[in-house]
Amino acid sequence: KFDIKNNKINYFRNLSILEKFLIIKPNIYIDISKILLEKFSENKYASCSYLEDLFDEGLYTPEKLLLLYKDEVEVLYNIYFKLLEEGITFDYTGEFFIEFLKNNEEFLKKYSNIYIMRKDKNTDEDGRIERLWKSENFIEYFDLIFYNMLKSNISYYDKASLASELFSNTSDEEIVEKNQYIWLEHTINKNANKENIVNIFNIICELSEDQRRFAIKVFLNNNYNSETFKKLSLFPWTMSGFGSFIHLFEKRIDFIQTLYPSMEGIEFLDHVEYLDNLESNLKHEIDRIETEDLYEGIAE
Repeated sequence: KFDIKNNKINYFRNLSILEKFLIIKPNIYIDISKILLEKFSENKYASCSYLEDLFDEGLYTPEKLLLLYKDEVEVLYNIYFKLLEEGITFDYTGEFFIEFLKNNEEFLKKYSNIYIMRKDKNTDEDGRIERLWKSENFIEYFDLIFYNMLKSNISYYDKASLASELFSNTSDEEIVEKNQYIWLEHTINKNANKENIVNIFNIICELSEDQRRFAIKVFLNNNYNSETFKKLSLFPWTMSGFGSFIHLFEKRIDFIQTLYPSMEGIEFLDHVEYLDNLESNLKHEIDRIETEDLYEGIAE
């Protein structure tokens, strides 16, 4: 029985029991789903236990669900979004996700909004994100997500953190990495001479060193303006690690030194001077910390 309000539910059953009623009531999945969504707040656990099973690949395929909900497919999409909003982990491989967004820009926009503003920052999005990277339309998809994130009201620190998640590659697949670099090059090329480029670097500064180095090189290939370059975020927002900051400062110095080969020519003299000053400041900080550590050691 679907007595959600009174928590009378057989947890060993799922919505597949509705199959036997399809002949007499073709839209029974839609009708029951509407009830579950309407009563969702009265018993979230019970509602989720039913609804998340719809996206179990052992029970349904995306094509079958779209057929079951064809008369009111928005009900199916609303279920998907509701589970996302609740931080439920489901559709692990992104199989349903990638099928639902085909020729459906609004679905991706809605997902993007939830992804950016979701309460549970630990929600596992790897399956969905990696399916997007492997899709033929990955540039279009990530343009939508990225620019939606760029204009959102969340802090740049949070935007950068989300960008880092978008560029994860937990499966270590070559096609994912390849397409990430293609999209990064496409985005920098498109914005290198626009004011927006500073905001973009404020977000991509949390990417890996290789990705940041690549983005900087692409920028320099398109824009020689040293004043714009000085505004770009070359390093992550925060420095995290154990012990002294010396190692982290040394890593930044090492990163700076890898940028010089991209700055050959008189048009980059100001760029090189700027990097030299950054490097000098970092070395001064290292000297200061080493001196303080020395005095503390003597004092002890």
